[in-house]
Amino acid sequence: MTNLINYAFPYNHMGFFDLFKSSSPAKTSTSCECDICSKKMTLSDGYLLTTKDVVVQKAYWEYAFTHQWGYVHDLGGTNADPEMKTRFLANLLINQINQNTPWSICETCSNFFTFDKKTAKKYAQKNISPPNTGYITRAEGIQAAVAFMDAWKKVYNEELPDLRKEL
Repeated sequence: MTNLINYAFPYNHMGFFDLFKSSSPAKTSTSCECDICSKKMTLSDGYLLTTKDVVVQKAYWEYAFTHQWGYVHDLGGTNADPEMKTRFLANLLINQINQNTPWSICETCSNFFTFDKKTAKKYAQKNISPPNTGYITRAEGIQAAVAFMDAWKKVYNEELPDLRKEL
């Protein structure tokens, strides 16, 4: 099976992705949508989180699998090629862990995550990116893959191939 992380992160041979940490500004408009549930909100009413803050949380993946990505379980039906489904799910994971801008999170969705709410609120109110916004490290990607697989098991009662191998 193709090692998909080399496609998404061409400098994977360096071992860590922190060389690509972004100092990109937060969203420019104070009117935005929650990056989890798409609820319209003003940025100052929510929180700004890093990609790591989001993707290593099993609750994020559980929500995604039961809401916006509810279709992925039945992808291809009963005749689905297991390798193709694994590639698709690995790409889904990689696309999420490859986010290099802050995540706008509404009050409701903030309950999925463990983070310093006071600090994340200040970043949202000032419209500035939290420290360490940008690409995550390989170790954090592994944590995200474990959370992804654990959430899949909980939601669908089904084991996935080890997606860590795809990173």
